Amino acid sequence: MAKLTVNIRYPVTLNEEVVYSGMMPHLDKYDLGVVKLNHQASIYVPLEDPLIRTLMDVYRKHTGDAESQALVIGGGTYARSMENAVAFGMTFPGEPELAHQKNEYVLIESLIKATKIFADSIYELTK
Repeated sequence: MAKLTVNIRYPVTLNEEVVYSGMMPHLDKYDLGVVKLNHQASIYVPLEDPLIRTLMDVYRKHTGDAESQALVIGGGTYARSMENAVAFGMTFPGEPELAHQKNEYVLIESLIKATKIFADSIYELTK
């Protein structure tokens, strides 16, 4: 007997049942089964949402960056486990993306700037 663990991620335009129903005919051919251990639905919050507008306004206030836009990422974040939450921060334009890489680091100036942005974001969201 063999066991394989697979992390399946899908866009917000699909749902869990669509994904599994698309897989099952192929798995059934080989008499393979699926045991669903954990599921976290995809999240998407539109740019017009007050949460996103507030976060982007605070970011722009602290950086002067009026060009950058909010990003949608394919990674899994803790935001999926909470209502009305998104991942926010922390790489700034022009800086290398080193998250989860070997020798990951952050510049002290960027850490200080991000801390100010995070603190101000919390303040603005709790007013």
